[in-house]
Amino acid sequence: MRVSQVKQIEYILTPLHELFADSCADVFVSLNCQVEKIGDERPNLDIPCAHIEARSDDLELTMLLRGPINFLKETFPIKEQLKSIQAEELYDWLSELANRFMGDLKNKLIPFDHTLKIGIPKKEFGLDVEHFSLDGYHAYTLIFDIGGDLFECALYTKLFNDDIVFIQHEVVSDFSSDCSELELF
Repeated sequence: MRVSQVKQIEYILTPLHELFADSCADVFVSLNCQVEKIGDERPNLDIPCAHIEARSDDLELTMLLRGPINFLKETFPIKEQLKSIQAEELYDWLSELANRFMGDLKNKLIPFDHTLKIGIPKKEFGLDVEHFSLDGYHAYTLIFDIGGDLFECALYTKLFNDDIVFIQHEVVSDFSSDCSELELF
């Protein structure tokens, strides 16, 4: 692929990447986490990961999350079980987080006329993420610092439509907030 084509695709995907960053921030806030975005260079971490796919007629997305055990324990929804929690339950929690991250992005894309169908997350430990790349996909990686632990959120995008755009449209509701008038038919 020529450099000009890559730059054009990066330009096209900029709004998607901004929505992805917003989705990451929203999920961290919902988990009561203080995070700081520290860059996009993938660190060499041996931590659990989960990935999930979503697609529409115009694009396919794969999201990869890698989070440390400490973060998974701190955000685990059932605090009473923390002393007896098994590693497998934490990996399941990371898979659920992948659902949340992708679900938030899916909802953010609706006003842009992109409706995604989300797949089922897959959890893995020891995935060679240094070589986790998908042919024909464009990678966008965010690294967050959460109390000294690093958390990776990566989005891989494959375009099926060269004319794809991400332009936000106003969502119109059929329900009027003005209830003062009643029409009978």
